[in-house]
Amino acid sequence: MKTKKSITLQILFTLLLFNFLVSSCSKDEPEDEPITTVETWRYSHTVSEDEHDYNGDGIANSNLVNEIDSNCIFNNVSELKSDGTGTAQISGHGNLIVYNAGTSEYEITCIAIDNQTDEITWTKTDSTRTITKNGDTVTYNVIEDAGITYMIVNYNNFPLVTDEFGDPFEYDNITAYYQLD
Repeated sequence: MKTKKSITLQILFTLLLFNFLVSSCSKDEPEDEPITTVETWRYSHTVSEDEHDYNGDGIANSNLVNEIDSNCIFNNVSELKSDGTGTAQISGHGNLIVYNAGTSEYEITCIAIDNQTDEITWTKTDSTRTITKNGDTVTYNVIEDAGITYMIVNYNNFPLVTDEFGDPFEYDNITAYYQLD
C-alpha cells in the first residue's frame, strides 16, 4: 500500500525525470551573430632607420612620406571582421625611387597602382595582429603613440631604391605604420 507521501515523491520524481529528458533532448542552437568589421587599419607612413634626401630639398628625413610626392600616396586599408576573416585593399598611386648613376641623383616617379582586394584571415592578442594573405603570414605589433593606435611591421634590408635598370640599389631597415580608424 502506497502512502500519500510515496505517491507524491513518485510524481515529483517522474516530473523531474520528464523535465530532464525533455531539456536534454532540446537542441537550442545559438543564433548566428552578424559578421561585422571590428577593426580598420589604414596605411599612415613609413620610417627608415637612416635619414634620406630623395627629393633633393636638402633636408634628410627618416619619415619617408616627407621624401616623396605627397600627391602620390597609395591607399592601403585592411578590414578585420569579427569571424577572423577580412580584406586587404590597395589602390591609388605609389612612388618609385630610382637612383640615376649618370647624374648621381634620385628620381621619384609616381606610378598608378591597380586596385586590388585580397581576402585575409587574422588572429589577435592584446599587442599583435597576425594576418595571412595569399599564404603569407605577417605579425604586426600594436602600439600607442601620442594617443594614436598603430599596427606596425618591420622589414630588414628592404630595397628602397632601384637603379635605372630596375635592380635593387639601396636597402634600409624600415617600419610601416597603419593607423586604427
